[in-house]
Amino acid sequence: GPVVAVLMPARNAAPWIAETVASILAQSYPRFELLLIDDGSTDETVMVARAAFANDPRVRLIALEQGGIVQALNTGLEAVSPSCRYVARMDADDVMAPERLGRQLAWLDAYPGTSVVASRVRILRDFAVGEGDGVDASGMERYVAWLNGLAGGDLGREMFVEAPVCHPAVMIRTDVLRTAGGYCLERWTEDHDLWLRLHLAGHRFETLPETLHTWRDHGRRLTRTDARCGTEALLAMKAHYLVRAFGTELRIWGSGRDGRHLARALEREGAEITAFIDVDSRKIGGVRRGQVPVVGLDRVETAGSGPIVVAVGIPSARAEIRQYLDA
Repeated sequence: GPVVAVLMPARNAAPWIAETVASILAQSYPRFELLLIDDGSTDETVMVARAAFANDPRVRLIALEQGGIVQALNTGLEAVSPSCRYVARMDADDVMAPERLGRQLAWLDAYPGTSVVASRVRILRDFAVGEGDGVDASGMERYVAWLNGLAGGDLGREMFVEAPVCHPAVMIRTDVLRTAGGYCLERWTEDHDLWLRLHLAGHRFETLPETLHTWRDHGRRLTRTDARCGTEALLAMKAHYLVRAFGTELRIWGSGRDGRHLARALEREGAEITAFIDVDSRKIGGVRRGQVPVVGLDRVETAGSGPIVVAVGIPSARAEIRQYLDA
């Protein structure tokens, strides 16, 4: 039987799905099944997909009423064949390199202590004429550059910064995904939520140094259109899991806008902020959020209690603050 199940939800992906399916069927590793879960598409997605996989016995099409990506993923997960040790995620508008499944499977076979393996990704900008004119792609490009620079121990450390692996580019152990309860419908994104739950349960992540996945960037992507991908939702999710990981007494490095926003989100999760740490002399000695003192570096050891969460939006500051705290 198949060893890998490719879990691919699709909704109105007719322009891309033929190329996507072709890239999956062209895998050099043959022992896989493709579970294509159609989430109530209103375009030609199903017809185009059927034509693309013809009568290939490795493909199963599951048609649902529109219920969203979480329902589609969990329905697919329930349908995975018992022989599949691994689940590979795929999006209906992306392209996988021919050796992707084989490389990821070999890694998970060789390293039983790793639960999730991703690969580096490249962006394919694919905007219809006129559609991409107002789209700012720089954030996506910065994110992918950051993603492709992470490996091994970085992944756990970066878990609260952003999602440290690209969801459609991962392969995960089937039993790990099932034990975690599959995907959850929260106010925030289902993938980052899963990574945080797995991280808190002690699972290890890895990103292979090869680029095995092409991530298509277009105007209809959920990342651009869904409120669950917005800044507020991301902050609420981070606060939810920070409290579960590190307790309810926390200190925040950064008393500016980012620090105040994070403090508010953490307080909503029942946390008490015991001190703000800052390097700005104009802020040191003041208070934030009512009575919480803002202290300088000379009082990092003595002021407040609990772990330090860093909330500073300047990219170059992250490395400097880490270096300081490591020392």
